[in-house]
Amino acid sequence: MNVHIFEKPGSILKLAGGTALLLALSSGLGLMTVRNTEFMFQLSILALFVMPAFVLSLTRSQYVLPYVVSLWILGPEVRRVADWLTGVYSEVSLVSLIPQIASLALLLAIKPLKEQLYSRVSVYLLIGAYVYASVLGIAFNKAAGAFAVLNTVTPLLVFLYLITVKQTNEWRTMVIKVYIGLAVFCSVYAWIQYMVLPAWDHFWLVGADMTSIGKAEPMGFRAFSTLNSQVPFAIFLCTALVPMIMNRVWRSPYGLVGVLIVVSALALTLVRGAWITLIVAIAASILFSKSKNRLRSLLIIGVIAAAGSQLMPYIPGMDRISSRVTTLGSIQEDYSYNDRMGMFSRALPMIMKNPLGQGFGSIGRSTILGDKGSFAGMQSVDNGYLAILSNFGAVGTLCFLLALILMYKAARKGANPHFKALSSTMYVQILVIFLFVGSLSGFNAVAFWLFAALALMPEPDGIEGKE
Repeated sequence: MNVHIFEKPGSILKLAGGTALLLALSSGLGLMTVRNTEFMFQLSILALFVMPAFVLSLTRSQYVLPYVVSLWILGPEVRRVADWLTGVYSEVSLVSLIPQIASLALLLAIKPLKEQLYSRVSVYLLIGAYVYASVLGIAFNKAAGAFAVLNTVTPLLVFLYLITVKQTNEWRTMVIKVYIGLAVFCSVYAWIQYMVLPAWDHFWLVGADMTSIGKAEPMGFRAFSTLNSQVPFAIFLCTALVPMIMNRVWRSPYGLVGVLIVVSALALTLVRGAWITLIVAIAASILFSKSKNRLRSLLIIGVIAAAGSQLMPYIPGMDRISSRVTTLGSIQEDYSYNDRMGMFSRALPMIMKNPLGQGFGSIGRSTILGDKGSFAGMQSVDNGYLAILSNFGAVGTLCFLLALILMYKAARKGANPHFKALSSTMYVQILVIFLFVGSLSGFNAVAFWLFAALALMPEPDGIEGKE
């Protein structure tokens, strides 16, 4: 039986005590910032957002996972506001570590592995590959490796939490609805950001100097909303749109209006790979759904396409969106595509020279903390398949892929058709995401592990129930 935290007086006392401790600690740290100490300011913000995760976890609250996932989505914006308030931009700060550290709270709630739908062998293979890549990463890539380990391993805790903690189908529905609600909220903010460009986002755009996003002026950049850049934001919206289209209950109370809002925000990211991913994911979800739900999904897609075609001319910046989409017809002439292919051809021989792997932090954005002259200098290579080979090596890659295959097969055995179809779709979707995303880390990993595990969760009675 699923027990809510407010049903037990003892849990209420624990929650009240933890909250009081949080407020006292945050207030004390806040007073120390009177000396204009930037470190203490960052630490107080970190405590303010992280401690509720530990309180929720200690009280076995059903809201700990939604809270942690929300920090992965909203945390980067908190960091931007904090940097703007202090007037100092930094690549990595304590505030930027809010989602990673909050995810550690899930360790307090994760249960021992038991044989459910999934095979324990698959989990051991996955954990073994991660431990191997973590050790290599810290040994070879130093600071870059340590940061990459934190950014890659903590999202995996979401998966381990889901496959070991018993929850009801209603709880799973609640998690999906919270995720979709955040997608709608972030889509609305993306439009505000795109049209107005708030001061904190402008400050970050100038400090980060990421030319791929665009100019630091209204309607001159690719929307990234509350996330780190346009790519994770696009992945967030893609992974939210799939359940929104699949299930009427999941998209309520936003309905088709919410779907249109999210689709419009996705257009502002100008991430072509996201559109390809979305098309493949929708096709997979229709294939995995029951026959009676397939027609419904096709009708919804038709309604969205018709409404979108009517609204397109009125979307600000439509000329940039149209020009970006038209490049899909002549992709071989596109500079970005050719540049990615060039990076792939240069990076592959380097990776193949290291069959044992170089661990986490050897490829992708985390290498900005490493030695640019070493193997840890391939921060611009955005390809998940290269990242897997680089991180895990030949043997580790086999373990990682075998684990995913076993988990996919287990997800296909789920009794609940809705969660089974959603999880199966995510395993297909990640194959496309890997083509334009550098690694399974950060929020990208959180989104994958969240939906990949929904069909593998144990029920309170130990048997997969029906919705």
